[in-house]
Amino acid sequence: MEIDNPVDQEPQEHLTEPYDYDAAVKVLGYDPIKEFPDVFPTTKPTELPPLRDINHKIDIIDDEAYRSIRSRRIKPTEAFLP
Repeated sequence: MEIDNPVDQEPQEHLTEPYDYDAAVKVLGYDPIKEFPDVFPTTKPTELPPLRDINHKIDIIDDEAYRSIRSRRIKPTEAFLP
């Protein structure tokens, strides 16, 4: 049994051609934009969405501070959950 190497293969046609929405609708069997119009607005937004109460900020830790954090030791029986 021989396994195909994707690096050795020629690029596939559907990856080199521009995206055809009508062909995708035919493959899917339905038009998601028409079926879910509330998800796909017809106009582009002109402003940013409002600020939320939740802050999705990732705190970056300095490399020196990260190295100084002591690792937590656990018992081998606690390492594997049942």
